[in-house]
Amino acid sequence: MLKSGCKHCYSKRKGGHATENRKYLRRMRELREDHDYGQKQVAAVLQIDQRVYSRYETGRNVLPVARVYGLCELYGVSSDYLLGISDRK
Repeated sequence: MLKSGCKHCYSKRKGGHATENRKYLRRMRELREDHDYGQKQVAAVLQIDQRVYSRYETGRNVLPVARVYGLCELYGVSSDYLLGISDRK
């Protein structure tokens, strides 16, 4: 659970978010690879630079809600699935 004021959850070193639920990072990569897309292709669909997408996929940057929506549309999955809340696509 995220603690208010926790220096570990919000430090730049930790990617700027709680590290307990990083399942979505694995899901992002698996979905991309399952669809035979490269990071550059996904970034183009999201209208962002490949380096920015790479930072989302590795957890270095927090994934904005607008990008979650775009990824769900691209892969035809629910946000619950992408974020690791559910195993139902």
